[in-house]
Amino acid sequence: REWLRKHLPSIPTLPVFSTGAAAQMAANNPNIGAIASSLAITTYQLQVVVQGIEDYRGNTTRFLVIGKKSPSRSGMDRTSLLIGLMDRPGSLNQILTVLSEEGINLAKIESRPIKGKQWKYLFFLDMLGHIEDTRIQQGCDKLRAMCSYFEWLGSYPQSEDASTADS
Repeated sequence: REWLRKHLPSIPTLPVFSTGAAAQMAANNPNIGAIASSLAITTYQLQVVVQGIEDYRGNTTRFLVIGKKSPSRSGMDRTSLLIGLMDRPGSLNQILTVLSEEGINLAKIESRPIKGKQWKYLFFLDMLGHIEDTRIQQGCDKLRAMCSYFEWLGSYPQSEDASTADS
């Protein structure tokens, strides 16, 4: 956005549903440009005008695959949870202590506001390991008992770039 403001301040922008949709619009109309991934550029046979316009180097987008079955352990897995904490001092510390005691490496924690509930948050957690791992199972069992809300979102092989993405 910063690059657009600086270099093309008079050009109107239109937010669209996805990178693919933007690329498709650009492919169908020579008067439209798109900010797109290299995959979209190849797919829609677009010409690159300028590269590296992101506001933050190393910025990544996370994509999810939803299915009825969880993938088997790969040995390089992540487990994602969505939790709500009890509204009392030290709740987050207690969660982190459980993970530490179980030997679980927390790769990511992100708070998200609960819609319609001012100052209330849910937390997305990414842990290294698979739900079939004993330590992950035990950690999840303890967290489930401690949290006001607990949802296991899945266990899956981590991407090849994931080992450096959260550093």
